Formats: sequence, C-alpha cells, structure tokens
Amino acid sequence: MDNPPEKKPATTKSRLIATVIKNHRWHKSLFWRAAAPPAPRAIPNALNDESSFRAFGITAALAACLLLSFGAQAQTSNFSAPLPPQATFLQNLPYGPDPLETLDVCRPPPGTPPHPGLLMIHGGGWIHGDKSQMDNWCQRFAQAGFTVANIDYRLASPHGTTPGWPNFQIADTQLAIRWMRAHAAELNLDPTRLCAYGTSAGGYLAVFTANLPKILPGNLAAIAPNIPVTLSCVADAFGPVDLTIPHFQAAAFTRLTGYTQAQNPTLYRNDSPLFYVTPHTPPMLLIHGTQDRLVPIAQSRELSAALQRDNVATQLLTYPGDHSFKGLSPAAIDSIFQQITAFLKTHTTPTP
Repeated sequence: MDNPPEKKPATTKSRLIATVIKNHRWHKSLFWRAAAPPAPRAIPNALNDESSFRAFGITAALAACLLLSFGAQAQTSNFSAPLPPQATFLQNLPYGPDPLETLDVCRPPPGTPPHPGLLMIHGGGWIHGDKSQMDNWCQRFAQAGFTVANIDYRLASPHGTTPGWPNFQIADTQLAIRWMRAHAAELNLDPTRLCAYGTSAGGYLAVFTANLPKILPGNLAAIAPNIPVTLSCVADAFGPVDLTIPHFQAAAFTRLTGYTQAQNPTLYRNDSPLFYVTPHTPPMLLIHGTQDRLVPIAQSRELSAALQRDNVATQLLTYPGDHSFKGLSPAAIDSIFQQITAFLKTHTTPTP
C-alpha cells in the first residue's frame, strides 16, 4: 500500500502493486490456480478441485478444454453460476477460485422490491475464524430486510510472516462485493445500496475496503473487472484501524508484516486504514466496548475524529464491556443490533 499523504491519501496503492510484483509467482493464473501462502497451509491446485470450476458454472471435465481454448481470456470471465430461485438461505457458495472464498446468503422472503445488500466479514485476527461466527446475525439482518452475504476469506498463516496480508483479504472482500452485484437480479438485491459490517479483524477489512474505491491489482482483478466495489456505508465493530500506535499488538503485527514497528514504521502506517479516510469515505458506524483489552477504544475514537475532520457522517456507539461484546447481556447485544440495523437502513433508504 503506497504511502498515504498526511491529509489526502491517493486512491492507488503502489505498495499493493509492489507486493503483487514481488509475489508474482503466487498471482500468475490465479483464476485457475489458487494462491499458495507459505507452508504449512497449502492451497490445492484449482485444476484438481472440481468445486473451483463449479463456482463459475462449469464442470471439471470441461475445465481443461476451457483453459486450452481460452487461455488468459478465461481470467476475465464474469460469475456465471446460477443461484437456486426462491431460497432464503444459500450455503457455501464459491465467489472466487480459492477454496476459502465462499459465502452464505441470507435473504428476505421473495416477492418484495429489491433489498439493500450487506456484506458480513468475520473476525479472528486474520488467521482463524470463519463465517459461522456470524450465522445468527446473518439471519437477523435478512429478517430486517437485507440481502446478506456472509463471507469466508483467505487467512494469513498462524506460523509466520504472510506476504499477502492484508492485500489478499481486501481483494477477497472486493471480489465478494462484485459477486453480490453480479447476482443482484437473482438475489433480488439493489446493487446501488450495499453496505458492510465487520467485527474485529473483519471491521478492519470493512473500513479498508470502504476507503478503496478501485479494484486492487492482481489476478482477482480480472474477474468481473467492470463491477464497482464501492460501499454505501460501513458498520465497524471494534476493528483496529491504526497500527502505528506504539506496542499495539506488537507480536501479532510483527508476524503478519515480517517487521517490527521500529524496523518499518512506514509499512505500519500504510497498513492502517485510518490514514486512507477522505471526504469520499462512506458513512460509518463505529461500535466499541469501553473496557476492550484487545483493541483499545482509542482506535475507534481516532477513526471517528478522522471521519469528522473530513465531514463524513459517523456515529460512535459505545458499550460497557470488553472485546466481542463480552460482558453484555443478550438484551444489551440485541439493543446494539437494533442500532446497527437502524444505521444501515438510514444509509440504504432509496432517495425519492
């Protein structure tokens, strides 16, 4: 990610391009071959994974023929797999070529006007967790009138430096947004009204995605490249946004980046979504516990101040508890859900 100016960062992230070039062996033919982070986590070759081709509406038997016939042209293909009609819950739908790029869809009953969309991004420190963490809220947001895509994404290695972080994860959220818009008619989704909700590491990805209006470079960019990745709003629950704070989760970010903050302060700044806020950033609701011991509430307060300086609509919703709503009663968590829902509806209501 390129070095953002002190006030108005550029929308093009040169460090991402440098990372793509540096790790070109991982990106080449990614549409057909899943990326392979460092051992011990190995991603199977997509040519040997029939489900990777079913994701795009073709069978493994045809895959080799398509690859030989179309070559690089196949990388520009749009999403083509049809979705089952009328179903209100669809599980483990691939939205990309990697086995971890799957999503669940929760949607309101059919027969009503197109609904606003919501991308849900789970937490887990970027190294663990999955979309099942969000199952309950996926269903609840659908009941509230949203077409929801609850996603898994490529995880960083828990055993050492992951050169692709956070580029791969942001590329996945952008690809999921394009998938939702590509299937808007089948999902009864209004593609012009699409927000994101993320928790912890997922909140970080939601905020970063909202601040990057263009598709990141790399082979995933060749999939549905003309579909926009912009968002109407974001709800960020206790996500870290400023990695430059001294001693903040030092061991975790050293493992992810390969450097300590002292060794590469510029990298830590460039990997902080806080510094990409502009007047074009969409409205944001920030949810944070006043007793959060994992991600201090100062992170959300700092983001709130940055958004206000650029006249971006923002709300900071605090609760008396720890990270991940720990210490809250079910009634208190339900109250937070209702406030998140109200915020999302405010920013996805069609204008007359």
